[in-house]
Amino acid sequence: RTLGKFRRLDDFLPVLDGDSRHLENLLKSAAADYGQSVQPLFLPGAGPPEAWIWQTLDQRRDDYAPLLGIAPADLEQRMRAIYRMAQGAVQSSSPDKVALDAFADEINRSVPEIARIVGRHEAGRTPGAASAFLTQLEEQVMAWRQR
Repeated sequence: RTLGKFRRLDDFLPVLDGDSRHLENLLKSAAADYGQSVQPLFLPGAGPPEAWIWQTLDQRRDDYAPLLGIAPADLEQRMRAIYRMAQGAVQSSSPDKVALDAFADEINRSVPEIARIVGRHEAGRTPGAASAFLTQLEEQVMAWRQR
């Protein structure tokens, strides 16, 4: 609403987590209240980005093991053990988020580093949620440049 009030929505490209999809109509309505429009982008997945990353790693372990410098069997074993621990430790948070944090520590990488590896690899997979996101991002940037 603040960006709309000061007529600054054209200067921003809102990119929200996948679990914020339910806000799309509210954002568009708020922009329309100020005579503007907005087309938010949503990161892949229906939950927090960490959950999408964890699930993607789990679904494509054979793809990610070499990218992470781990044998596929070792990756599977580590992920299973960490997820069991995370499920037992989590009360209100997402076990996927807790598991990804623990996994990053286990393999001496940061969560952002793992996110970049997964995002880069998934952006090259067609069709795929990340490649669809990348296409939408490119389209919005091109439309913004043409204004």
